[in-house]
Amino acid sequence: MSIFENIRKTAITLLRADKIEFEPPPRAIARGVLARRLDQFEIRATGVPIEHTDVKIAQLDVFATDVELRLSLRGPSIHIGAASYQATLTQEQLSVLVPLPPGVERLSVTRRGFTFHTVAGIPIYTSVKLSDNKIVVAPSAPAKVPLLDLIGIDIDLPQLPMTSGLEQLARFGLSFSLPELPANATIEELELHDGFAIISGTLDLTPGDTPPEGPD
Repeated sequence: MSIFENIRKTAITLLRADKIEFEPPPRAIARGVLARRLDQFEIRATGVPIEHTDVKIAQLDVFATDVELRLSLRGPSIHIGAASYQATLTQEQLSVLVPLPPGVERLSVTRRGFTFHTVAGIPIYTSVKLSDNKIVVAPSAPAKVPLLDLIGIDIDLPQLPMTSGLEQLARFGLSFSLPELPANATIEELELHDGFAIISGTLDLTPGDTPPEGPD
């Protein structure tokens, strides 16, 4: 097995991706590392599953840095000093990943925050921040009846038969823990866009204990 094949198999195992692509191409990475002229490369993984959910990240970009060749009696190997990632989640995926309180059927994502859509058709607008690997949302405006809001009349959230979780969300906000990501990934940044969110952070691409047999 080549030193590159070793790291490719390690990446597939850790990320559990449907497909892995490298930039620069595999042979260029192997030659560059062997010649000690390459210390970073990128991995594009597609179809990366998220633990205990049916959600797959369509595309996850991994940036491996501080890459070096290590020699031992068992042969050469590639060591990755650090790795970061960036992944896109659609608002449909976030509706699955975020544990919505009873009474909320879905959420939508804008640059300003999350909007929680209740089964009664009343939207709850929130601002969003990331804290200790949790999504923290806080009401950014009073919940309103859409029709009355459209004609310029503001009213507080009507007295509905709300669950305690929905009432907490509407009046004070809530925090939500996201499921575990592959490769011991940490979520360090959350960037909102209209219709999707980009998460980024670090992950662990440390190869396993099985050594490669040598270069191609």
